[in-house]
Amino acid sequence: MRQRIYLLIVNTHAHIFAAMNSISNIRQNIFSLSQTKFGGEIGVNQSMISRWESGELEPSLSDMTAIRDLAKRRGVDWDDGLFWESAA
Repeated sequence: MRQRIYLLIVNTHAHIFAAMNSISNIRQNIFSLSQTKFGGEIGVNQSMISRWESGELEPSLSDMTAIRDLAKRRGVDWDDGLFWESAA
């Protein structure tokens, strides 16, 4: 039983870690924007971007849609898989 709980905690932590790395990767390497400017482009404040990147919160579906729309506006070749991938 303890091993199952441990694996659940580890897997949950790994998912949150990947999500926070993916948002940071998208912001820095795809858009080359500060947290403040990235948040302004997608309609959230800097503290929300910080919470996503730290793993405290995850972006909602509407937040991810706003990021995708930003990519389209900027002519970025977008792949939704970027939301679940960390930087190589």
